[in-house]
Amino acid sequence: MIVKFFENLEKSKWLPWVGTAPFIIAPLAVMYYGEMWRGLGLSLFVASIWLGIASGGFFARLISARMLSASPETTKRLSGAGNVFGFLFLPPVVGHWTNTHLDTEIGLYPLGDHLLWACIASGVAYFITPQDSDN
Repeated sequence: MIVKFFENLEKSKWLPWVGTAPFIIAPLAVMYYGEMWRGLGLSLFVASIWLGIASGGFFARLISARMLSASPETTKRLSGAGNVFGFLFLPPVVGHWTNTHLDTEIGLYPLGDHLLWACIASGVAYFITPQDSDN
């Protein structure tokens, strides 16, 4: 019965909206109470998460295809590592910018720490990306 419930839940069309609702409602509530720039900064910070994933993979594919002439497997692995790097590094960059210019007060470590861990995690992601088996 529980398995059937989760299968139906996976197919539902409203579940993504319920999951993202707190990220949409929180900045709107901040804007409603008269702090428009802080709400805009929080919205930019949340949007940078998805932008980081998309842009990291895009730039990794671009570099591997145009500059490195890498094999398709290496391109796939670099794309995954780029996704991880963008996910871990772009939001802190945007967060530091919004803290400085829009007074959002997002608690972040120094940018160098975020860069270090983004590099380490993307390197790990490159090496643990599963290979396609032709069996």
